[in-house]
Amino acid sequence: DRDRAVALLRRYEPNPRHELDHEGVKKLLKPTEFQQVRGFVCWRCDKVYQTFYAASWKTSRGSKQICHGCHKEFVDKEEEEERKANPFRVALAATSIAKHMRTGTQGSQDTSTAQARRTGTQGS
Repeated sequence: DRDRAVALLRRYEPNPRHELDHEGVKKLLKPTEFQQVRGFVCWRCDKVYQTFYAASWKTSRGSKQICHGCHKEFVDKEEEEERKANPFRVALAATSIAKHMRTGTQGSQDTSTAQARRTGTQGS
């Protein structure tokens, strides 16, 4: 029955609503993952979705349910604005993340092997 309802809803032409896009910030968006497939109409792009993932968006007009694509669009736009405003800070964060990842691969050894390398003896 749900599949039939989704098929019927998809026949209608979507009527996107972008009048609240200025309120689309990360702190007002809450992504949710479901255990079962869920069918809904995204408030923003007005398309029908059957998915395991959706996002709740708190707006001045109440809480709205939006799709993953619209959620990602808001998050990407905010991150891009942050990168443009603070290019040095973003580059510094990327450098520290890269350093952490490099040391993280070496730090995954067990302590006896690491200790044996430092002292020059082999662990038994």
